[in-house]
Amino acid sequence: MDTRRKYGSCIITDILVVCLIGFGVNLLLHALFFGIFSPKGFRSISFVKHKGGIRFCHCNEPIRMWQYRTTCFLPILLLGILPLLYGMVTGSYYFTLFGTFLLIGSIDDICILWNCVHSAKMHLSTTVHRSCDSIYGNVRIVPENKE
Repeated sequence: MDTRRKYGSCIITDILVVCLIGFGVNLLLHALFFGIFSPKGFRSISFVKHKGGIRFCHCNEPIRMWQYRTTCFLPILLLGILPLLYGMVTGSYYFTLFGTFLLIGSIDDICILWNCVHSAKMHLSTTVHRSCDSIYGNVRIVPENKE
């Protein structure tokens, strides 16, 4: 029997609930990894409201490039790719829906990750700082201290 008819819910409600919960968890995962990687820990984490009303996580301290890439990629993997694949393999409507919409919702992280990976100037040892100027997080390169 179709899961939507069994519980009386509609697709629009499912999508809205999935997006709200998923985007909140996405922000919390970014905050978790920024807090783990930041020299000052979770005190350097802030949630910034963009002009369009969209909120995103901001790390106020520079972190290394590999840490930044990890922070961008893990929410995509944990909330988008893995649930989508699990839902497709098992035939679970809700896991497929969750993975699909969170993968679509992670397009800003994918754009940031794409820019980080394809920038010749940014290496694994480079320290980066995400700027509040753009929803796509302009990455400012901070030179390493060579002492």
